[in-house]
Amino acid sequence: MECRTGRADPGRAADLAGHDSEAGLDDGVDFHSLRRSYVTYLIEDGWDPRFVQEQVGHEHASTTSIYTCVSSDFRKRTLRRHLDGLAAEALGGQETRA
Repeated sequence: MECRTGRADPGRAADLAGHDSEAGLDDGVDFHSLRRSYVTYLIEDGWDPRFVQEQVGHEHASTTSIYTCVSSDFRKRTLRRHLDGLAAEALGGQETRA
């Protein structure tokens, strides 16, 4: 897989800015909010973090983590899934929820 290198072209981001009202976007929506949403949706949808990192052209995973603004609901579901798995393992595979 070829990885994009370098930063996003500011000129391309400016091109998008001219179309925000045509698309019905609120004034507060900019290129970076769309980028954050894209990364967040990929993470919440279960895409591999390395894939997400390569999609947005980040050299370091820590940079990508800045863009993730996962919802509290997603955090709760993820925590619940992992805790249920640990409990099931500890109980020898028994169901932990009714």
